Amino acid sequence: MKASSALAMLVCVAFIAVAPRFASQNAIAVLWVELAALLALMITVGVAVTGRFWGILINERNVMSLSRFQAVLWTVLVLADFATILLGRAWKGISLSNAQDLLRPDLLMLMGISLGSAVGTSIVNANKSGKPTPATAVQDAQANMHDQAGDFTAAQGVMYKNKNITDASVGDLFQGDELADAHMTDLSKVQMFFFTIVSAVVFLGTADAMFTNMTLGAVTVPQLPQTLIALMGISHATYLGNKAVTRTQSQPAVQSEAQPQAQLSPQQNIVSGTSQTVSQSIAQQ
Repeated sequence: MKASSALAMLVCVAFIAVAPRFASQNAIAVLWVELAALLALMITVGVAVTGRFWGILINERNVMSLSRFQAVLWTVLVLADFATILLGRAWKGISLSNAQDLLRPDLLMLMGISLGSAVGTSIVNANKSGKPTPATAVQDAQANMHDQAGDFTAAQGVMYKNKNITDASVGDLFQGDELADAHMTDLSKVQMFFFTIVSAVVFLGTADAMFTNMTLGAVTVPQLPQTLIALMGISHATYLGNKAVTRTQSQPAVQSEAQPQAQLSPQQNIVSGTSQTVSQSIAQQ
């Protein structure tokens, strides 16, 4: 890790720790500072590891992952609220004995859906990556991706893979994951992205209103409507179910014409020999 990256991380952590000290004067401003500092920290970590600006979203197949995107998004939003409230109360000397009211069931469900989807995605990808790559699948994918020269198309099992990390793009968030459908739009990903963005905007808008109109001792982490959480759960379940289906199938072996002839030749010899024997018997009579 470069010294510049380590220094940038320390600066982000310092802002996250110190900014809530001023939450009692302007809590909403501190919330936005926490959001910016956490986002900057995520970007810095991604740059330090991959050398790419959005490197934290890139997975082992050198593609941007939608499950990583929504996990990072909810981590930033929820941690920014927690940091502003808990650290702000600590800096002001407010007791944290009742801080357990921040861990509500709806918040646990939200984080559970987000992180559970990321874990489920990793399991499915690992299973598909361990499967043998069909003989013509890579060539077919290169043709579908208009990459006849093979400049960026590669395979990891039956999964599509970019050859280089520099080939990762925002379009990866919405395309199929396998060699057979990498050139197509995955509607389950589009749906999950839509619900994630809508939920994040509702969460952030609610937080903005709460931090503007409530005191630091009374404010809590925003609560999303139960119906919206249920829709998110259905969207993530649909995404994982669609992802679990393997679409890149092995081509059946084509049997050569010479092989069945070779297998039938002993039977033909038997019939031929029998015919000759019968003919000789008739001639003798």
